[in-house]
Amino acid sequence: MDWGYLDELDCNLLYTYAKGFAKCSGRFCMEKIHISDEEEKSEQEQLTSAERKRQTALYIIWCVFRHVLGCRTLEEAEASATEEVLRKYKLVSLLKNRHIYIGVYGDNEIYLYKYDEGDINVILEILYNRYDMMAQMECFVRRTEGKQRTTRNRCLKKIKAYNAMLLESDRYHALAKKQIENGRNSK
Repeated sequence: MDWGYLDELDCNLLYTYAKGFAKCSGRFCMEKIHISDEEEKSEQEQLTSAERKRQTALYIIWCVFRHVLGCRTLEEAEASATEEVLRKYKLVSLLKNRHIYIGVYGDNEIYLYKYDEGDINVILEILYNRYDMMAQMECFVRRTEGKQRTTRNRCLKKIKAYNAMLLESDRYHALAKKQIENGRNSK
């Protein structure tokens, strides 16, 4: 996963967030940024839209914790990640509306939406460490240990399946390399 977008200033997005934030009863509404009628979109458009919403939500959370609250480390961010802070900066809707997921979209992805059960700490660890997909799932499994969440078991199954696919891919590449070398040696 390319995390470079977190280091770039997105003035339009921050303006839209600030505008929604400034309203008394306002909340940050993702649909105002990404118009979506999921049922009319092709599978590829749904994937692109979901990834854009995910990146937008992660960007907003990163900006609030890193720049607004000034949390330079993961530990500082986790200490600041109270329900009061999430409500004050209107981040609850980003979680409740299921814009943030781990895994592969469309392949039984795992949504991080339980702000009161520590999902925000999973998100913060992912952001501060800029984990790849496998590390994100391992982080989720580690952080939800001992909690009764069916998504944890799904995540464990996904990790096992992805590892099996990687192992099979490695075997295929080793076999292909061996065949190429054998072809060169026979000439």
